[in-house]
Amino acid sequence: MRILSHTLAASLLCFVFLSGCAKDDGGDDTSTPVVVDDDQDGVPAEEDCDDANADLGAISEDADCDGALTDEDCDDTDASLNLDDADEDTFTTCDGDCDDTDADFFPTDSDGDGVEDFCGWTDLSAGWYHSCGVKSSGSVECWGEDSYGQSTAPSGTFESVSAGAAHT
Repeated sequence: MRILSHTLAASLLCFVFLSGCAKDDGGDDTSTPVVVDDDQDGVPAEEDCDDANADLGAISEDADCDGALTDEDCDDTDASLNLDDADEDTFTTCDGDCDDTDADFFPTDSDGDGVEDFCGWTDLSAGWYHSCGVKSSGSVECWGEDSYGQSTAPSGTFESVSAGAAHT
């Protein structure tokens, strides 16, 4: 009798222990997968340019994730090129704006050939009868009286220039 009660108790304990576990019979699993979308823009996190920013959508619609849709982006492989005109000078980075944070720097046709070839001056200096300036590219251009070679621009890349009475 004692052996029977131990066997019955062990069976009952086993039944109680195992009844809380579901058996995986390989049948239909009706559980819903969890989709993370922190910015609530309808794009799952793994497909979102930035899941913390609802203004940036799916990578499939904006490959460089710059906020300009692929169909409207001038170069969807470079996020620095976009159709925004941050400095409101009427030139976008797609138009070749050199510095879209400063309205004083924009593409200019400096020699009148119809090709925009530089974006403004970064430094200017005037001598007695000549002047020189550093272009946004770093090259120097000089004009005016050149009897002592003072208007002959030096070659190289510069940040500043100084024109004196008869020298540069």
